[in-house]
Order: sequence, then C-alpha cells, then structure tokens
Amino acid sequence: MNPRTWEMAFSGNLIVSGMASWFGGGNDPDDNGETASGVMNDGRDPDLMGCALPLAFSNGKLVPSCVGSPFPPLPYKSTMVKVTANGKTIIIPIIDCGPALHENRPIDLTQAAFKALGGDLEKGLLPVSFQVLTEGYSM
Repeated sequence: MNPRTWEMAFSGNLIVSGMASWFGGGNDPDDNGETASGVMNDGRDPDLMGCALPLAFSNGKLVPSCVGSPFPPLPYKSTMVKVTANGKTIIIPIIDCGPALHENRPIDLTQAAFKALGGDLEKGLLPVSFQVLTEGYSM
C-alpha cells in the first residue's frame, strides 16, 4: 500500500489537504450512480453537489477499501464539508463513501462540485483543502 500523500492539520479546526477527483455523473464508466446515501449521481442531475470521504464504516458496514482511514463514521447528507480550491469555497454534503485508500486521495467530488471549484474534468485531479463542519466532530 502506498503511503498517504494527503495531510491533516489542526488550527482550531481540522483541515485536510490533498488531491480531489470527481466521481459519478454520466461520464464515469466505473460508477453506476448509486451512492451509499441513496442520492443518485448518475448524470440525471448535472448540478448535484456532494462529496465522498473514505469512511471505514458506511451504513453500519465495514468498507474494506477504506479500513485505516482516519475519518470516523459520519452521517450522509447531514454532514457538511467546506471545500476550497482555486480561491473558491463551497459547502457540500457527504453523499458517498470513497475514495479507496489505495487511491491516495482524501476526497472525491461530484462533477458539479469539481467544476464549481475550477476543476477540469479531463485533468481529473484538483488540489483542495477541506474541513468537516459537523458539531462535535473530533479526531
């Protein structure tokens, strides 16, 4: 397994920085659009804003590809994440689990969120920083 290439730092709040990719929508051949939260990310809603974090437990079940993630279980849809890139900031809900730890990315974004932050879908990766905005969240 590759060493983790993303960073976590505390400065009053936990800030995570690393590379983000996009997932789902009509352009992802490896994704059927089903998310762990039940929100469909299959391209029918091109404005869908959301993200996925590597959660070792999703809906009460172990996610083998995310075991070892530093993130605790977090509820889908109600947990908001503040993501910043290219001088732009968005606040979006967690709607899915991933990316797998072997991908070495701390977050995946829906296509709309990726583009809202100035990401280029063809390049596929975007340097970001983010913060989980749930009360009582600590690591």
